[in-house]
Amino acid sequence: MPPPLDKKEIVLGLPAPSAAPLPKGRKRNGATTETAKKMRCSKGAEGEPSGPLPQYRAKFISLIDGMINDCGSEATLKSTEDAHAAETSHLEVQVSGLERDLGKSASALFRMKKEKKAKASEVRRLQRQIQSQEEPRTREPAGTVVPRDEFHARLTRMAVLFDSLMAVRKKDLALAGIEGGLGEIQLLKGEAVPTLDSEEARLLSHKEELMASEGDFDSILSLLKSESTLTPCLKETEGQGRAAEEGEGDAVERGDGEVAEGGDGDAVPSSDEVEDEGGAPRSA
Repeated sequence: MPPPLDKKEIVLGLPAPSAAPLPKGRKRNGATTETAKKMRCSKGAEGEPSGPLPQYRAKFISLIDGMINDCGSEATLKSTEDAHAAETSHLEVQVSGLERDLGKSASALFRMKKEKKAKASEVRRLQRQIQSQEEPRTREPAGTVVPRDEFHARLTRMAVLFDSLMAVRKKDLALAGIEGGLGEIQLLKGEAVPTLDSEEARLLSHKEELMASEGDFDSILSLLKSESTLTPCLKETEGQGRAAEEGEGDAVERGDGEVAEGGDGDAVPSSDEVEDEGGAPRSA
C-alpha cells in the first residue's frame, strides 16, 4: 500500500500587529494612524467591513474547502486501494492454484515419459530375445538339414526298395515251397511213378531261376533301413520324417500281410508247412 498522505498544515499569513515598534529615527504620524483606524472600522455600502479582513476570511474559507475536498479524495483513494488489494489477493490465489495444477501436470507428464521409456526398453529387450532365439535356427549347419528335394528322392528310393523287398519275399516263399516239394518227391521216390521225375526236374529248374534272380531279402532290407534313417533337421522336416517312418512301418506291416496271403490270392505254403506235409505220402 502507498504511504499515507501527509497532513497539510494550514498557515495563515496574518499581518503583524499595528503596535509593532517603529524605528527610532522615525516618528509616528498621528493623522495617518487615525485614518487607518477609520478605514478598519468603517463599513462599505454593502454592510461588510472594509479593509483586509474580508480577504483573509475568503482565503481561510477557500483553504477549508480545499482540505475538505482533499479528505474526500483521500477516502476515495483508500477505497480504491482496498479494492485493488482484494483483487490482487484474489489473483494471487488463482495464480497459486494454477501453479499447483501446473506442478501436477508436469509430474504426470514426467511419469508418463518414464513409463513410455520403460515400455520401449522392454520392447527392445523382447525383440533382442526373439532375434537371439531365431539366430540358432538360421545358423543351423547345412549338413544337419535335409532339403525337401532330397527328402522326396529318399521317399522314392524307399518305395522302389519296398517293391523289391516284396518281390524277393515272394521269391523266397516260392523257393521254400519248391524245396518242400523236392523233399516230398525224395520221400515218394520209393514208388516208381514216372510223373515224379518230371515234377522234380520242373522244380529244380524253377529253383535255379529263382536263385539266379538278382536281389537278396537281407541286403534290400538293410538298404531300406539306411534310406529311412534321416539326419537331424529343423522342426519343419521333423514332422515329415516322423510321417515317413510311420508310413514305412505301416507299409512293412501291410506288405507282410500281403505276402502271407500270397501275390495271386493263393496261400503260399511255408517251408515248415511243406515239411509237415512232406511227412505224409501224396498221390501223384
